Amino acid sequence: MKFVHKACWQSRGTAGHTEHWPVRRRAALFVAVLALQAHMQVAVAAEMNVDGRPASRHAAEERPYAVTAPHAGEFRFEVRAGDRWSVDRILGADRERAELSLDKRPVSFGALYRVSYEMLIEPGPQSTSAWLVAGQWHATEDEGDAPSSPPLAFELTGRDLVVYTQSEIARRHTKNPKGIERARVPDIQRGRWISVSYDVRFDPSHGTLAVRVDGRRVFAEDIPIGYADDVGPYFKFGIYRAKSPEPIAIRYRNVKITEAAAP
Repeated sequence: MKFVHKACWQSRGTAGHTEHWPVRRRAALFVAVLALQAHMQVAVAAEMNVDGRPASRHAAEERPYAVTAPHAGEFRFEVRAGDRWSVDRILGADRERAELSLDKRPVSFGALYRVSYEMLIEPGPQSTSAWLVAGQWHATEDEGDAPSSPPLAFELTGRDLVVYTQSEIARRHTKNPKGIERARVPDIQRGRWISVSYDVRFDPSHGTLAVRVDGRRVFAEDIPIGYADDVGPYFKFGIYRAKSPEPIAIRYRNVKITEAAAP
């Protein structure tokens, strides 16, 4: 599978958070990043394990607090002002992140997957970020596609947890399609573990999504979801945001991704 890092997010209220880099230049930049990381001899693990799957660390390499595993099956992500992953710095992208990416294990189109985890937003100042993604499925774009926002994302908007989807049926799409809000869970309490589970079938024509938060169904419909790519999307979780002055930390535990039998 070829490496492609789309690394973009378009705010629901604004545009212009995407870049489109030629494939050769992106590949050269990626090689440069690897060389930079080797030169720095970063004293943090470059790869972790999530539910038996290898996960890459996408965070500021010089920030050991950015991605940690305080307990078995638990991950903690923290972002402070100016925490930028080396790839974002090289691309000139003004965003901050601390994520784990399962980009080596994309899922298949048309199959039904069950995803579940618990999430805790640590107490702290109110987020002022223009957008903050706390979990997403990242598209594996084909050469020539326009950079596009995630086909499925869980975004923190103020105190609310909002579920967005995007889709495009065209084999080669030339613009970022409009995101659709599918569910909004208001007033997420900080300092408390909440459970998130959903069934998803990525298909730009006949997909499906059913989401539960704390055991309550907040959305369940057959919908188009995803892009007509050669390779399916992959899971990322943690914190990915527009730059903000305040710190934020989010914990995840018991992350599970399984292929499910059709209901």
